[in-house]
Amino acid sequence: MRMGFCHTRSEIARDVNDTLVIRTEEGSVRGRTRTSVWGDTYYSFQGIPYAEPPVGNLRFKAPRPVIPWEGVRDALSEGNSCHQSYIEWGKANMSEDCLYLNVYVPQLPSNASESSNLSVLFWIHGGGFSMGSGDAAMWGPDYFVDKNIVVVTINYRLGALGFLALEHPDVSVNAGMKDQVAALRWVQKNIAHFGGDPGKVTVAGESAGSASVELLLLSNITDGLFHRAISQSGSAFILISSNGNSTAYKLAEILGATDLVNSDQVLEFLRSKSASDIIAAQANTGGEFTPEVEPKVQDGNEVFLSDDPLTLLQEGRIRNVPYIAGFNSEEGKFIEQTLDADPSLWDTYSDLEQFIPSNLNIEKGSPESLELAAQIKEVYFGNQSVGPDTLQELVNILSDNFMATSSIRSIKLHLARCPAPLFVYLFTYDGMLTVSNYRATYNYTIKGPAHADDLAYLFSFHAAEDLFRPDEAAWNVVRRFTSLWANFIKTGDPTYNEDINWTPATLTNKTYLQIDEELSLHQDLLGDRMAFWDSIYQDLQ
Repeated sequence: MRMGFCHTRSEIARDVNDTLVIRTEEGSVRGRTRTSVWGDTYYSFQGIPYAEPPVGNLRFKAPRPVIPWEGVRDALSEGNSCHQSYIEWGKANMSEDCLYLNVYVPQLPSNASESSNLSVLFWIHGGGFSMGSGDAAMWGPDYFVDKNIVVVTINYRLGALGFLALEHPDVSVNAGMKDQVAALRWVQKNIAHFGGDPGKVTVAGESAGSASVELLLLSNITDGLFHRAISQSGSAFILISSNGNSTAYKLAEILGATDLVNSDQVLEFLRSKSASDIIAAQANTGGEFTPEVEPKVQDGNEVFLSDDPLTLLQEGRIRNVPYIAGFNSEEGKFIEQTLDADPSLWDTYSDLEQFIPSNLNIEKGSPESLELAAQIKEVYFGNQSVGPDTLQELVNILSDNFMATSSIRSIKLHLARCPAPLFVYLFTYDGMLTVSNYRATYNYTIKGPAHADDLAYLFSFHAAEDLFRPDEAAWNVVRRFTSLWANFIKTGDPTYNEDINWTPATLTNKTYLQIDEELSLHQDLLGDRMAFWDSIYQDLQ
C-alpha cells in the first residue's frame, strides 16, 4: 500500500479527463495519470519551468527565478531539451528555452488528512555535460514511484551554453551547474505540494550526472538542498576543464570573429550567434565546455566551485550526508567494437604512455614517463604485447583510466575527510536489460556491463521498450537494485532485508557490495590495480 500525502482542498483539483491541477509557489500546473510497467497508477507533471528561459541577454548568465503565472499551466509533456549536437534517445525539440523539470508522484491521497512525507529522488542525467535530458525516454520513473518515492528529473544547460568560462562580469561560469542548484531550490520550495518531503531529498546521477553529484557535495552554495547522495560511474575528478577563457575566445574565432581585443567583444559576438551554431562549433575549439573552478564572483553573485575538487576533498570541504558511490565492472568495454571495426587502432593502444593520467604532470617521452609505461605493461598486461590476445587487459586499463582510478581515489578522500557513511558498490550484471547489447548489433566477447549499462535496471527506458526482452533474471536484478537505492533514499541505509547487510566502508574495512544476479559482499575493490596507482600518486606527486 502506498503512503499518502496531504493537500488542502484549494491545492489539488481533479477533472474527468484523468488530469489534476496542483498549485505550486509560482502557479498552478496540470498533470496526468499514467500507468507503470507494474500496472500501478502514478501522476506525471512534465515540463515545469524552474527558471526563466536563458535567452537573449540571459544567455551565459546564472539562472533567474521563474516569474509567477496566472491560470493553469499544462504539465502534460516534457519541455524542450537543451541544445546539443546529438540526441540518442528522446525528443529532438531543442531550444535555449529548456530549463524544465519533471515530477512523478505515487497515487494521490483520497483526503486532506494524510501525511506528506515521501522521500524524493532528484536525478541528474549524464552525457559528458554536452548531451542528454531528463526525458522519460530514458528516465522512466516506474520502478521508484512503485516504491513510494517522488522522482524529479531535470534539464540543465549543456556545452558552451552551459559552461562558457569567459572572464566577464555578465557571464556566469558553471551556469549549467547553477541550473542544477536552481532546480534543487525549486524542489525545496515546491515538492511538498506534490507530497514530497523537502527534508528527504537524494541527489543522484550517472556519468556527468554522477560527477555533478560530487560537485554538489563540494559546493558551498548547496547547504540544506539535499540530504543523501548517489554517484554512479563518475567523480568530481573527471570532466573538469581549465583554460576556459582562451577556449571562449577560440569559439568566437571559429564562428568568424576577427580582431577580438577584449571579453566585451567576445560576449557581444557570441550572443549574436545562434545557439545551434555555437553548439556545432564548440567541438572544434580543442577545449572542453565542462565545470571549471571559478576565479571570482561573476554574474549571479554566487561561486559554485571555489577551488579544485582535489583541494576541496583534501581539506574536507564536503557535505556531511550519507553517500553511495561506485561504477560498472567493464566501463571501457566499448573499445572491443571499435577495434573490431578498425583493427589498425591496435597500434594506437600499444603506446601505453597514453594511460598515464595528465594530473601527474609527467612529460611524455621522458625517462619517468617511459618507466611508468613499462610498469603499466607489467601490471596490466603481464609484459605481453597489446593485441587481440590481451583484449580483456586493455579493457581493464581503459576502465581504470576512464573511471575506476578517479572514483576510488575520490572514495578514499571522502572516507578520510568526511564522517558520513559511504557505501561502495561494483555493478557486474550483464543481462537482458544491459544497454550496450541494444545500442548496436554487436556481440561482445567481453562480458560484464560497460559504461551506462546499469541504467535500465533502475529506470524504465521507454524509448527502448520494443528492443528490450527482459527475462526473470533481469527483473530480479531490477527488484534488488531499485530496492537498495529506494531504501537508501528513504533511510540513508541501503540494506532492505536481512540477507545482505551492506555496511559503510572505512579506510580499514574496505567493504563493497557486488550487484549481480545475486548480491554479495567483498573487500578492497580492484585492490591490486588500485594499489599500483596509489603507489604512483604517492611517489610522483
